[in-house]
Amino acid sequence: MTTSPTTARRGIPAALVRLAWSTLAGTLVFLSFPFLVEPDSNWWPLAWFALVPMFWALRGVSRKQAFWLGAWTGLVTNMGGFWWISEVLGDFGHLPDYIAWPLTGLNALYQGLSFAFFAYLYVRLRPPGGRLNLFAVAALFTVVEYVFPLIFPWYLGNGQYRFLLAIQIADLTGVMGVTFVMVAFNLVLFRGVERLLLGRELPRLQVGLALALVVVSFGYGAVRLSQVDDEMAAADKLKLGMVEADIGIWEKQASGLNQRERFETLHRNLLLHQTLSADLSRRGAELIVWPESSYFPLDDPFIKRSDRFALALTDGGALAAWRHLPDAGFAWSVERPSLAGEGGGRYRALGAAREDAWAAVGDRGRVLFGTLRDIQPLQAVTDADLLAVDVVHAAGYRRPQLDGARVVLWAVGQGGAIVTGPPERLAVVPAPSAADLAAVSMWNARRGLAVGAAGAVVELGQAKAERVDLGVDVDLHAVLALGDAGGAVIAGARGTVATRPAGGKWVVARHGEATLRHVARGRAGEILIAGDGGALLRYAAGAITAEASPTAADITMLAADARGDLLLADAKGRVFLRRGRSWVAVEAAGLGTLVAGAPLPYVQSPPLPRDIRYLWQSQAALPTLESFSRDPVGVEFSPVSAADQTAVQRGFTTPILFGGITWGPAPPDVEGQDRLKYNTAIMLDEVGRVVGTYDKVYLLVFGEYIPFGETFPGLYDAFPHSGRFTPGTEVKAFDWSGKRIGVMVCYEDILPKFTGELADKSPNIIINVTNDAWFGRTSEPHLHLALSVFRAVAFGLPLLRASRARSPGGHPGPNGLAEQASPSGVRGARGARRTGCDNGGH
Repeated sequence: MTTSPTTARRGIPAALVRLAWSTLAGTLVFLSFPFLVEPDSNWWPLAWFALVPMFWALRGVSRKQAFWLGAWTGLVTNMGGFWWISEVLGDFGHLPDYIAWPLTGLNALYQGLSFAFFAYLYVRLRPPGGRLNLFAVAALFTVVEYVFPLIFPWYLGNGQYRFLLAIQIADLTGVMGVTFVMVAFNLVLFRGVERLLLGRELPRLQVGLALALVVVSFGYGAVRLSQVDDEMAAADKLKLGMVEADIGIWEKQASGLNQRERFETLHRNLLLHQTLSADLSRRGAELIVWPESSYFPLDDPFIKRSDRFALALTDGGALAAWRHLPDAGFAWSVERPSLAGEGGGRYRALGAAREDAWAAVGDRGRVLFGTLRDIQPLQAVTDADLLAVDVVHAAGYRRPQLDGARVVLWAVGQGGAIVTGPPERLAVVPAPSAADLAAVSMWNARRGLAVGAAGAVVELGQAKAERVDLGVDVDLHAVLALGDAGGAVIAGARGTVATRPAGGKWVVARHGEATLRHVARGRAGEILIAGDGGALLRYAAGAITAEASPTAADITMLAADARGDLLLADAKGRVFLRRGRSWVAVEAAGLGTLVAGAPLPYVQSPPLPRDIRYLWQSQAALPTLESFSRDPVGVEFSPVSAADQTAVQRGFTTPILFGGITWGPAPPDVEGQDRLKYNTAIMLDEVGRVVGTYDKVYLLVFGEYIPFGETFPGLYDAFPHSGRFTPGTEVKAFDWSGKRIGVMVCYEDILPKFTGELADKSPNIIINVTNDAWFGRTSEPHLHLALSVFRAVAFGLPLLRASRARSPGGHPGPNGLAEQASPSGVRGARGARRTGCDNGGH
């Protein structure tokens, strides 16, 4: 029987009636999921009877008819649930509506085929004139739903994300168990309708068992909800700060703006993230989280590839390194027990342009050049002992600290010796004086100062050196070139200090009787002058004042590290670290006396190389967003360095997890690319160390790659607005502060298999960084949240989600309860909140 008597009398074609029932079923299903731009727009109870109209339509039809009725049900369901794809294709794929909407329909048709295959098998397996076992039908629907490959995976049970009693069984069965129970209940109702309207016998045992299954699943849910509440109350706590800056995708990319507006918009976006983060830090956040691809710097950031922040020479000829150790902080260690074997003789001085370009000089003109990987002796071009060296970036680079930029060495020594050139081609510069030169400091590759015995001051040039008369005859031991405009500080015997501001004249004065041997610049431009007997002076705002010294012994080394922290060593083998205006002792047992030091500076690199180990942590004050908007050049672009402008951690040092783009060199067999790009989540600790990186494994089709694009690279030319990213190869959890942080990017939190692999890493918590702003003001962000809830329930772990603008995240707990994020379109920081961390396992 295919139609009711009433239908037959009205003369409505049976096919249209069945189509109407199928349409109703599809509509009820998609209405049980989020379908509006407002949160919690789903009418989840509808799903508990949504399939009844479909089962009614499938009575008495052929297998072919069943297939097409199921396909129509699936098309309506997926078109109602995924209508927003048309907007994404139009906005970001730049496709016209007449292409975007058919593609959206094609996606809905494909995803709806799961209903078609179920309907076909349901009719094919149904005995003639009979009915399938209720549980067999529920199992068939569940299996088809599970095995059918979807572009955007979803299951019938996902719509129940707000019905906490019903979804707790997902920790045993996954979301498929919820689907099974719901289909069984739909079939109970359908059997009841058949009994009421058609007089068919009610399978009482099957109906009773199905209702019992529903009751048991709800009972289990009630028990588990109570258990999870108790476990979360007893679990370790982690105070998280989730930054949601309400930056739409067009604002994030600064699209359609002129160059000035684009620069200001991009930098304002970064300042906004930092301002919100600084507030969270003040409120006690232990970890701050930014969304996917939230780090979009205006210029190339400053990075380090090693844990060495400074080098020093000891009186015993060893090379020591000032390293950052994750579990112990900064500490000294012996890098090389002796440099004598690297070219012979004693080495007396160090200089560095970057961590991969440093030099040591010493007796009989010997020069060593060091990189990240090795130390090589250079060809000696003089027999004189070299006493000082500076390494600077070669002329011609717009950004002199650029990664891989060529460098030039300037070394001076006994008898007025001056040596300069790139490492592979050193040469002697004629000296204007035979006086020993003890120190050298360069403004740039072509201009600098050297000082030495009997008041010798030599201005160094590209092809010649000229004597400068300061009117002093005492030995000068130290010089520091300031900036690039001729400013300098010179120090020497009998407390002599000579200073020259940029563009100004020399001022010479005496400050006590101690011999001053060192000048160094630290954080915030602080300049200290040190010497014998613990003498310590401070030069600031054109004035020199006495500074409290940590030692009364002769100071044998004063140097900054890569972060600008000043290190001071004395003749008793002690080492001190500058902290504000005071000093703290540093363990240096077994090193001997440090006699020379040099920082190993950060390098400027396109964001972000995959071998990064540290990212510059800024000490510069954050401007208010209002002051930046009024005068971006005067407030930020002019006075603030490029390193500070591009830092992630500025205004706070709290550890942070953020989304960014990383790159690595492309293999030779990859056509059309010099670099491979990755969508990466990066975690930094309190000193900017990279705790871990995770590359997104499951890329979004057309958004991040084009199918078969690597086989046919021309496809990327045909679709120039599509991304071209390389997928990651492994699932990761970061070890940090005694906890394991599971990390996922974008829609990976809706993939059961992926989340299962991550749960196998035994994280205490899972954090998802996502960017639902791509989908604008649509229902997609709420649908994303609905699907992600089941990952938290299935594996018994808190799932924290940091989302971008106008895309509420929400934080599903192990019981599925999702604390809602800021309302769509509201700018702010979510947190700092404490979330329970399971003590391992899942």
